[in-house]
This record gives sequence, structure tokens and C-alpha cells, in this order.
Amino acid sequence: MNLPGTSLKVPSTLAEVTAHNARVACKGRNPGAVPLKTDTTNAAPGIQKRIRQGEKKPNKWERELFVILCSDYPNYDRPREQAKRYRLANGAWYKPDISASHWPTEAGPQMESAWEVKGGEGMKGMAKSKLTLKFAAAAWPEVAWYFSSKRNDGSWQTERVLS
Repeated sequence: MNLPGTSLKVPSTLAEVTAHNARVACKGRNPGAVPLKTDTTNAAPGIQKRIRQGEKKPNKWERELFVILCSDYPNYDRPREQAKRYRLANGAWYKPDISASHWPTEAGPQMESAWEVKGGEGMKGMAKSKLTLKFAAAAWPEVAWYFSSKRNDGSWQTERVLS
């Protein structure tokens, strides 16, 4: 990997770091070259490894709601699963489970809409999801945000999230 904006190669594997340290260990070659730490990759100063959230596939509840939305509203643009992401005020990105560019609302014109889906009434992470949705609703008021959860009796409860 090259250091951005330069032609300097940054060792990114343990083998590359070891080879670099072997070259530096030879006296007379590369005076001023510094050995790199072998317990880290991308050991060059100023480079930090990016933290990425893994791409996940839809779970059974997300898939079920997606099928319901597609079948209940066949005349509207097809919703998409995990297709859009929104930048929040704290700099983080939020990717809802389902999104649609033009979707009917309870009162008013069609608008961009996004759903966060949870299964079961006592599911772990429900409070955190609602808080994140409130944060997203405040940052993106032009999007209709929905929190959908599957009840224990098998029905769906969908509520609009307001900022």
C-alpha cells in the first residue's frame, strides 16, 4: 500500500515489516531508517487502520418485512435492502435495513422512507436502534423514518419516528 499523496510504500503485512526490518538491520545501508514494530500492520506514522462494519445479509425479519412491503405496494418503486446510508451529525454513517426513494406516507405526498427492523418484542438492541433512529430523524427530516418490530403473536408493529 502506498502512503497517500506520495510514492512511499507502507508495509501492510507482517512479512513486509519483517523484510523491512532485515534491510534496516544492515549497517551502512539506509542510514536513519528506523525498524518498524512487528506487532502491528500499517506501522507507518499517521496511518490508522479503518474500522469497518461488516456487510451483513438481511435476517429473517428484515426479509419478511421486505416481502410484505413489496407485495402490499406493487405500484410504487421497489424498496431496497441496506442500499442507502446516511451521514449523521456525529460523523458516523447509518444504514437502515430497508429504504425506498418514493413511498406513500400517512398524510401527505410520497417521500423517501427508511425502516429499521427488529424481531420479537424483547429483542436485544431495540432501545439502541430506536435511539439511533431518533438521531437519524433529527439529521434527515426529509426522510420518513420507521421502526418495525414483529410482535409475539406474529403481527407487525410499525411506528413513525419523529425527531
